[in-house]
Amino acid sequence: MVTQLARPEDSGTRPVVAGTDGRRRHPRPSRVRRGRVAPNYVRRWRIEVALGAVVLVVVATSLTIWPAPAPARVANGADLTRSGIVMADAFDRPVSRGQLMDHYVFNGSAAPGVGWTRATARGLQVGVTPHPGWAGWFAVTLDAAGPGVIWHTEMSRPLQPARTGEGEAVFAVQTATTQHSGAINYVVVSALSTRGEGEWLVGYAHGVIANADTDVLWRSPLRVGAPTTEPVTIRTDGRRTLAVWLGTRRVYASDRLRLDVPAPFQAYLEVQSRQIGYVASFQDFWVADASPVTVTGVPPGARVRLGSGARLATATAGRDGTASLVPAPPTLVGTGALTVAGSGRRRDIAHLPYAGGDVWHLTGG
Repeated sequence: MVTQLARPEDSGTRPVVAGTDGRRRHPRPSRVRRGRVAPNYVRRWRIEVALGAVVLVVVATSLTIWPAPAPARVANGADLTRSGIVMADAFDRPVSRGQLMDHYVFNGSAAPGVGWTRATARGLQVGVTPHPGWAGWFAVTLDAAGPGVIWHTEMSRPLQPARTGEGEAVFAVQTATTQHSGAINYVVVSALSTRGEGEWLVGYAHGVIANADTDVLWRSPLRVGAPTTEPVTIRTDGRRTLAVWLGTRRVYASDRLRLDVPAPFQAYLEVQSRQIGYVASFQDFWVADASPVTVTGVPPGARVRLGSGARLATATAGRDGTASLVPAPPTLVGTGALTVAGSGRRRDIAHLPYAGGDVWHLTGG
């Protein structure tokens, strides 16, 4: 565990607005925070707080892991020998603010009492009350990960579209190196509502110390009846590659970008609005290794199948009794039936709670 000696005050965000040159502007004051590195490596965690010309630097070295509140993953007939989960919160039950603060920092540009966060049975709600101008609030993960991971959450905006002002739910993956580089670069997926209509956007932003310009790479039509909830999956190396899925539909992919988002990364679960009270909700948040689900102890040559339909992944076990299953990124974490068939025998594990990077060893006969 990392002992936190200080929590710097993070500035908040403002929404994407159109620039005169056709680009999308996302002026955003610096969100200066470097997170803990989530995988089990000894790393340095540095927090800097500036007060005038005085900078306090606290350096702590520790072995850090994500102490996820999700229950242990077990299966009848298989043992989990390595977990690929890096971070995970289902956000399907009420949790105290104190418990949330073990994993997240809450802050933003909203004035005191305007921004709020609450964990309920319907998700992590990040909101703002009515206010003048633009204001935003966010929950940012204390831990950082990447680049070899997949980021996912189910993000929702209110069912009723904003008819006055504007509101936006935001899922951003931002560099955690801000305190070293001054960069506030990130990739972003947002659900925007204005004038009774809604749209979804994919983009990336560059900024130094304060303010960031956002380039919109993909957008859905602005329309009445736009989806209010989407499972959002992001894969990026922070350099040239970005792919985004809404549900199981890949809406954007490129490996020719110049993202300049230095790893490791942190997730921001955000809300932004102009004048109106607004709330964004998040469920099923996870970060997992972008690598296969490995099953060991399989008869050589046996066919192995995990899940069904859109979640189907298949493989043939090698001579060493290992099978590597590759789920699609949006289904990289889930629960599915595992079937092993070969040499006239079939074995079924009805419910395997899998994740990319997992290693499961078959037990028993």
